[in-house]
Amino acid sequence: FGAFQRNTLGFSMTFIAVLTFLYSIVRSFFSVPFGKYADKHSWEKMLRICVIIASVGFFINGFSTPETGKVTYTIYFMIYAISMAGINSGILNLTFDYVKEENRSVAIGWKSAIGGVAGFLTSCVESVFIEKIENNGNMLFGMKIYPQQLLSFISAAILVILAIYLYKVVRNQKIVIEK
Repeated sequence: FGAFQRNTLGFSMTFIAVLTFLYSIVRSFFSVPFGKYADKHSWEKMLRICVIIASVGFFINGFSTPETGKVTYTIYFMIYAISMAGINSGILNLTFDYVKEENRSVAIGWKSAIGGVAGFLTSCVESVFIEKIENNGNMLFGMKIYPQQLLSFISAAILVILAIYLYKVVRNQKIVIEK
């Protein structure tokens, strides 16, 4: 979204720096309450809530244009900061909840490796997709749309599916209790 902020939405570097500063403050403000919530309820439930929050943020970002971007992108970015206050810790702590101690290092390694490969492959597919839409004058099915808008809507949908998966599958797994 860096190029989207600069090139499409026309944000100045100062505005981007202010957004980043606000992101850090918002994220740090929500980290402790999310941790306390997870300790009281579960890491899965907290993670599911944060994934839904992220989905709302991406949905809002789907409406970011040069005309609306300062408002919609800012709202998206602050909502995303809230969600990330719980997502990073939630993903890691799910490993501690569901993987035996002797397998945790391997599980975290596999999670990171698979995440890295998935991120790289997604970027490869995404870049082709972005290039095709941009080469078509930011038109898709006769409508003006920036690739990042469509990617935001797709991200929102994927995150809803992830929240359903967390609820239907992960929540029902047996938590490992260490002695």
